[in-house]
Amino acid sequence: QNPRLHRDVLGTSVRWSDVYPDEYPQQWIDVTGLRGRFAFVMIADPRDALQESNKDNNASMTYIELPSGRIIGHGVGLPAP
Repeated sequence: QNPRLHRDVLGTSVRWSDVYPDEYPQQWIDVTGLRGRFAFVMIADPRDALQESNKDNNASMTYIELPSGRIIGHGVGLPAP
């Protein structure tokens, strides 16, 4: 063990998620006035700064229709752009 090494274990279990209040920084996107279909892409660890045993699930994409908010499709385990 390296005494100078600091390790934090973070994350959620498979098929679970964290829900944060809207007031938290960067937890919301202003879509006021937008119409159409959009792809909302989420990338975990985009700079590859975290040591992971599996990087295959670091990106997901959700297709959403506005203004209805209807979810059209969802994919996890996408290659990070």
